Amino acid sequence: MNKTQNKQEILKKLEKIVNNTFDANILGKSRKRENVDARKVFCDILKAEGFTSTALGEYLKKDHSSVVHYAKDIEFILTYDEVFSKKYNKCLEEFKRYLDHELYSNEKDLIEKIIHLEKDIINLKKNLSEVTREKDFFKQESQRLYKESKRYNTKNNNIY
Repeated sequence: MNKTQNKQEILKKLEKIVNNTFDANILGKSRKRENVDARKVFCDILKAEGFTSTALGEYLKKDHSSVVHYAKDIEFILTYDEVFSKKYNKCLEEFKRYLDHELYSNEKDLIEKIIHLEKDIINLKKNLSEVTREKDFFKQESQRLYKESKRYNTKNNNIY
């Protein structure tokens, strides 16, 4: 999976989490409070993960300035709206669990790959050992044939 696919999966996963928690549709055009609050949570969590306002705006089909406004607004709401704060924390926890699971899955895949590569290294070392033995054999054989040919030439020179 490449980086773009991974980012798309992250966006879709958080969209689903936020939509379910807020009973909202962050990609819709509605300006109902639950949709706007859900978008704020979505953007805040992903900004912390390194997504740009432009990228988030494109995904939400909003201007990047809307994303910047969400970021300015969320601090106040988190401080004074307990229900919003609980929903935010629920989304954040569920998203972190998802990321941890993804990281663990990727780590498991990497460990399996490492084991496979270590086995390949062992096989390659065996092959190298065999090739080295063959090389040594052919070197000795070529030296033997060279000596024999010299003796043969010496013998033939004495005949004439």
